[in-house]
Amino acid sequence: MKSGYCRQQKMKNHNVLLALLAVFFAAVLGCSSLVPLNRDDLAQLKKQSEIGAVRHEPAAFYGDVGIYGLIGWGMSLSAGKEMREIYGLEDPARAIEEKFIQNLRGEFKGVTVRAVDQPLSDDDLAAVKKTYGGRWVFDFKTLGWGSAAEGDVEFTVRVRLIRNDDGKIVWQGLCHYKTEDAKWEPLTANGAVLLKAKLQAGVTPCATQLWSQFQ
Repeated sequence: MKSGYCRQQKMKNHNVLLALLAVFFAAVLGCSSLVPLNRDDLAQLKKQSEIGAVRHEPAAFYGDVGIYGLIGWGMSLSAGKEMREIYGLEDPARAIEEKFIQNLRGEFKGVTVRAVDQPLSDDDLAAVKKTYGGRWVFDFKTLGWGSAAEGDVEFTVRVRLIRNDDGKIVWQGLCHYKTEDAKWEPLTANGAVLLKAKLQAGVTPCATQLWSQFQ
């Protein structure tokens, strides 16, 4: 009887976390929306000999600690920070940026894409222009990422094309990736090999989605 109650309570708590995460990612996506690329801007972009690319520091990684509500959410962020430091979790935006740039170079023959490797802590457009002063620049940022106790992971990555002349965002793409194959496996076992694999698995589909939005 006690075992059944514990299972029900665990599932109830898990559902609370899912609800909090749903609110979090809805807020993230709500603050960012798709901005289609104008044909004239695309034509101008293709004439450029060089295009810049910068990446921002990602949002805080969260890790489910089995404690729920607002206190649990704060603890999840603290646990996520520790997980990222201990296991060296790599921001998915970095690999997505590389794939996106590969597509860009393949589509825009002869263009030089100058990528700034050091991530920016400031998301402001002025900070982007200060880092890369050329006319056109793409910037990449992971808006949210984390893991749940049952073994699923998710992340949201935003890409913007900025025209530095007037500080305008002429295109913006969004990708939200989430696994749905959880088996209550320990994500951090063996140096978090499973967690890293699940994050990596989202890179190609996310990059493909973003490139499709751009074209």
